[in-house]
Amino acid sequence: MRALTLGISTVAAIAAFASLVAGQAGPEITDPAVLPPSEGDVETSTPELTSDDEYFVDESEGARLAKRTPPAGVYICNNKNWVQPCSWNKLTDSKCMDFPTDAGSSVGPPVGWQCKIYYAANCAATNGMTDGKLTYPGTANLGALYNNYDKPASIKCRQCPPGTNSPW
Repeated sequence: MRALTLGISTVAAIAAFASLVAGQAGPEITDPAVLPPSEGDVETSTPELTSDDEYFVDESEGARLAKRTPPAGVYICNNKNWVQPCSWNKLTDSKCMDFPTDAGSSVGPPVGWQCKIYYAANCAATNGMTDGKLTYPGTANLGALYNNYDKPASIKCRQCPPGTNSPW
């Protein structure tokens, strides 16, 4: 009899505990993995800036900022394998420039530019020229690349046309 009483009281205790747990309020479940919005939520998309916004930049401001962008330049070393002395030479799009004295064995155009090497002054093709496809990072041995060990006399570089021989 005692075993029966103990068994009934255990079942009653379990039933009471189950009803107590079931009676507690649980969190409301919304759509899958979506939390209800709160006032402190951060906006997840970038809003369109208007002229009233403090960070708005109009076209004239953009042009002023572009003037502060560093100029493009070609890196030229006298010796192959980028051995000193080397120089950085500012580039102007499609403008011919003379090679630095005794330089031209290692040539490195900037990203987004391609250069043509001439073996005569003023970018004349009289003594030969390269194919104009020398792009970043350049070459550590210009003579071997073009099978011409003469000292270059001039160089002309241009920005790569979009999608053509461009690293972008």
